Amino acid sequence: MNFLRPLALTLLMVPSALAAPATPAAASLESLKTAHIIPDVISNFDPTATLRVQYGKQAPLEMGEQILPSEAADPPSVTFMGTNPQKLYTLVMTDPGVLDIKTLRGPQQSAWQWLHWIVVNVPGEKAVPAAGQVLQPYGQPAPPAGNHRYTFILFEQKAEINPAVPKGRDAFDTRAFAIANGLTPIGGFYFLAGPETAQ
Repeated sequence: MNFLRPLALTLLMVPSALAAPATPAAASLESLKTAHIIPDVISNFDPTATLRVQYGKQAPLEMGEQILPSEAADPPSVTFMGTNPQKLYTLVMTDPGVLDIKTLRGPQQSAWQWLHWIVVNVPGEKAVPAAGQVLQPYGQPAPPAGNHRYTFILFEQKAEINPAVPKGRDAFDTRAFAIANGLTPIGGFYFLAGPETAQ
């Protein structure tokens, strides 16, 4: 009966061999956690959409890619994959600061972020900034020191919204903004940039 043992072992190995690969959305979640975007910017969530971020004529950025601030002088084109054409979305871009590798915490271990861009009421099949309403105009990255995490969070809206314009760019809280406007996070992206002269 020993001849049955190799067959049994082979059958036990089949499920793991056939396991489905991680989806792009799931892979983006792990990247956001590794960079501590979750929880520095937003609480843990189950992503259902992915973002394609492209500055000018450059190739679309890879998640966590390092670029020069001058390469991000103008608003990028942000395309969504996995969104519903019948729904509206909000895109928020912030800088939660430099990640401290030793503590895995942002600069103040809090919700502090520098606000760079908010676009609301974006149709699901459209791209930013071609569609949607700009609530906060785009601000070019200008990191004073270290590699900052420039973060995009995509939210699904329940309906059209008309939020108040933030009073300033400093000390912005993405999580609080989402709660105040009934927004549900569905995707995220980030890139790195440090001082122009240091690269």
